[in-house]
Amino acid sequence: MRTAVRRTTARRTAVRRTAVAATVASLALVVTACGSSDKSADEKADAGTGKAAASSAPAEPAARPLSASELEQLAVAQADLPGYKVEDKVKNPPAEAGKAVSDKPACQPYADAIAGVIGKPAAKALRSAVALPKDAGKAQTPEQKALAGLNALKSPATRVILASYEGEKAAEHVLTLKKSGADCTQGFTVTQDGEKTKIKSMAPMALDAGDEASSWSFVMDMDGQPAEFNIALMSKGTTLASFYTFSLGGSVKELPKPIIDAQEKKLA
Repeated sequence: MRTAVRRTTARRTAVRRTAVAATVASLALVVTACGSSDKSADEKADAGTGKAAASSAPAEPAARPLSASELEQLAVAQADLPGYKVEDKVKNPPAEAGKAVSDKPACQPYADAIAGVIGKPAAKALRSAVALPKDAGKAQTPEQKALAGLNALKSPATRVILASYEGEKAAEHVLTLKKSGADCTQGFTVTQDGEKTKIKSMAPMALDAGDEASSWSFVMDMDGQPAEFNIALMSKGTTLASFYTFSLGGSVKELPKPIIDAQEKKLA
């Protein structure tokens, strides 16, 4: 298994690096979880945005972007996602906007969403969640734990980023991805740190969540073989939640609906 992970991480492409960071970090947690349980408490914070008052009344101040500590309280936690292993201390932070560059300017928003942060948020919080294999809790022997670890590599891993923005920027970022897709369905190339990743195609996926939502599936070239992953974005007030889902063991064809639903509930 270590040989496979080394081979996968050897080429430092933008999409691979993001996927490996999410999956391998979660893999270590899954193996640790085999035969044990992890319980954590979670505090919820109420966050709301005021709507404009009637024209005859004084205008209400614009909703402020949430702070990093507020986003940390609102981000999905272990208690919110049974059947997943959630990590809130992710070693490899997502790339800042513009770090990964698309060869097609119209596709730059997707390059940013895949690699990490969109735009310039006031604050952000990061989570990693991996679906636990069905046999994870039953593994007791070293051999069973090793098998569970291999199965975990095939499990979908999701990177969740909560980011807060001034004014209507959160919703605007989602709308930008909705509008830009037509120019990118035939693919584009992402370059990060001198390495190129070929996105062969992309297509919209259905998602109804938050104030505004947009989701897309992508097919990338991985050593000559197609690999499918997806991203989803959801805005709620001044906060944007992005979800990047990938599997080192193959393609991911479905959105991480339990994660999106749990995050939407906490942002409501």
